[in-house]
Amino acid sequence: MCALRLGLNVLVEEEGVRVREIRGHGGLFKVPEVGQRLMAAATRIPVSVLETAGEGGAWGITLLAAFAAREQREVPLVEFLNGVFVGKMGAAMAASEEEQSGFERYLQRYVRGLAIERAAVESLPHVVGR
Repeated sequence: MCALRLGLNVLVEEEGVRVREIRGHGGLFKVPEVGQRLMAAATRIPVSVLETAGEGGAWGITLLAAFAAREQREVPLVEFLNGVFVGKMGAAMAASEEEQSGFERYLQRYVRGLAIERAAVESLPHVVGR
């Protein structure tokens, strides 16, 4: 979740991308609401899932391939996905302020810990091929 959040920070804060909702799919969403709340707290963005979201698989890349392979390209990706998920998407769930602040504290510790990982890699040059 920290890597996802750091990547979103780049997209949103540095690149100006606007993300209104995340649609989750995969094993993280096997137990209803738990994965949604965690991801919503981590990203500060509401998360919705399909009823079958916990089944996982390569569904997302399959949809992207289907989108890219279409002959008619007037419809943007978001509209294409809305057509695929019509009537199947559960309500988006946002995290509480408490959940978001808890993740923010965790993220701060995670980012500080990255220096430990860098030091470990640098102290073992033979492991990384140096």
